[in-house]
Amino acid sequence: MLWSVERESEIKAERNGAEINGAPVTPRSSWAPTGANLRPELWMGTPAAPVTESDPSAPLSCDPSRLTPMQRRLKDVLEEISRPIEMDAERPVMFAQGQSRLCADDPGFDFERWRLHTSPSRYIRLLGGSIFGVTFRRVVPAVVVLALISWLSCIYENAAFNDPTLLQIRLPILLFELTAPALTLLLVFRSDNSYSRFKDGSVYLWEITTSIRSYIRRLVGWTSSSRTTADERVATEQIILACCLLHQWIMNEYLRDNGPMHEQLHGRKVHEDLLCAALGVASSSEIIDGQDTPTPYLGLTAIILGATKRLPSLTDQERVGLEDELGDVASNLGQCERLLRQPIPLGYERSTIRFLWMWLLLLPFALVPTFADMNWPQETWSSLVVGSVTFLGIVFLCVEDIAVQIEQPFGILPLDLCHNWLMKDVARTRRLLSWSSYERGDSPPS
Repeated sequence: MLWSVERESEIKAERNGAEINGAPVTPRSSWAPTGANLRPELWMGTPAAPVTESDPSAPLSCDPSRLTPMQRRLKDVLEEISRPIEMDAERPVMFAQGQSRLCADDPGFDFERWRLHTSPSRYIRLLGGSIFGVTFRRVVPAVVVLALISWLSCIYENAAFNDPTLLQIRLPILLFELTAPALTLLLVFRSDNSYSRFKDGSVYLWEITTSIRSYIRRLVGWTSSSRTTADERVATEQIILACCLLHQWIMNEYLRDNGPMHEQLHGRKVHEDLLCAALGVASSSEIIDGQDTPTPYLGLTAIILGATKRLPSLTDQERVGLEDELGDVASNLGQCERLLRQPIPLGYERSTIRFLWMWLLLLPFALVPTFADMNWPQETWSSLVVGSVTFLGIVFLCVEDIAVQIEQPFGILPLDLCHNWLMKDVARTRRLLSWSSYERGDSPPS
């Protein structure tokens, strides 16, 4: 085993400020490079939200096997309607955390979610998102301003109709009929470019995860041979931990504005633990200056260097194979940085927003004569003008806002899920590695 049960309880006590054997525990500023002193909490994935168990006596059980298709659809509709307003009811990519009857700690897609996603009940379920959805709530301020300006335009036009001294502002509706296709094309091109960036970002992230998983798989396979010493197998475990920390660094901190999550949980920066695990040292202070701002490329270099120095039994061909996997990680990470640092040309975004606002703000002056000529009361046609402009504003602004949200994909993709899924695979791989060591008679399986 890499650590004892007593050591694990001691570490938990250090984090919680508890006592062991009646004596207060002093947090350690560093940990030794040997396998027995590796901190087990570093193997954990990103903390997930607690799962709230439902009342089993409820009329509609949360167990899908006990529900008829009609009950399942009814439950979906009821949950969609009754969801609190303050909750992320809809996101532009994934399910919100806790949405529907599915696991509250995993907003990712699985077979059950695909059935929910393609169910005919979506025509009723998704109506709730028209008011409570994230996208709608983001455009509400702009829609309110648009509706207010439309109402003021109607009041002014009515006053100008009754007072000849006021200038009447009336635009031909043909102008908007001709420019509507151009506005639609601008929004379509904007959305298409944003989706292309989102798709590329998703591919690069999965490639990073796949490459790290392949690196760990090759490392475990090539260090399980008879030529590998016990010290090298300990180093293998530490390098695997370094790979996990590298993946956590990329997914949870480097590509997202989450702050130093690792430092908040463990009291040390993620690159410090990564360097210690990869190179087998007790402290990284001699390797990197505390004032520097390292990037994951430093972690990639440290893993390569650690494997070269600490695993001398690897052949040149095996080292090249391992470095190729990390080379793919570096290549895909570079593409992710391109998406993160280089948005769609800002001139295109500015022109689209300005054209959209001009079109919507001037639209009431074309609709007023159209509705006023119908000899309806002023309150009636004013309400129709405001309602029409507000509806078109919601449609166009929501499309534009979705394009903005998916333009930078790393803020909405479930990167923490990618890391947690990798950690589950690593946990199984470590059990195989422990079994392999036990079969060789080196140590009992952990």
